[in-house]
Amino acid sequence: MQTLLGFVRQRKAFTLPQGRVAHDDIAFGRVPFDIGFALRREGKKYIEGWLPRLNNDGSYRDNNITDYLQRLLRLSSQETLVLAEKIWDFLTSQFLLIEKSGKLKLDHERLFLVKPPARYVCHRCGIVKTYAARNCCPRKGCIGRLQEQAFGAAQESIIARWVADAGEHRFTTLKSEEHTAQVNKDVAKRIEDEFRAEGVNLLSSTTTFEMGIKERCIDR
Repeated sequence: MQTLLGFVRQRKAFTLPQGRVAHDDIAFGRVPFDIGFALRREGKKYIEGWLPRLNNDGSYRDNNITDYLQRLLRLSSQETLVLAEKIWDFLTSQFLLIEKSGKLKLDHERLFLVKPPARYVCHRCGIVKTYAARNCCPRKGCIGRLQEQAFGAAQESIIARWVADAGEHRFTTLKSEEHTAQVNKDVAKRIEDEFRAEGVNLLSSTTTFEMGIKERCIDR
């Protein structure tokens, strides 16, 4: 369940304390709109579908949720849809997902920061997670297995060792930005210019955007 709710958190589909912060606040990156969930998207703007859209013949293309459930439990496509809908009913009936501004979101008052009991790394894609159900990697389409791994190993990146408070680290300025298809083109160009000039030294992007960013930065 933590992994499934993680998909919702990653889309920033949660409520916020009144008057404290907005979804377009810089703390949330540069996503200028408010995301929510519905059982199915059905063409609604800024809505994520818990279930994927069905084709006329009843087939569908997996989203993160159905892909994970199908690999985790080795279910058929139809069994996966039935189970995913039951989980949705549970989340909404128990008010883990609540309606806010006409959209269903995680209730921020039920979100807590806790120290994870373990740390798992996929041996194939390298994703790091704090929960592992049957050691199934939650990254869509990945056939790798999550393996428990301690923090602070010598082969860890400096950021991972810093997060684990392992060893001594020296940092200067670290400025990060997000570069994805959701970023306004003018803003994206400014981010690229700053990245090229080393004003931005940590850039987060999808793999596809990473290749395009490299090409544009080299060309210029």
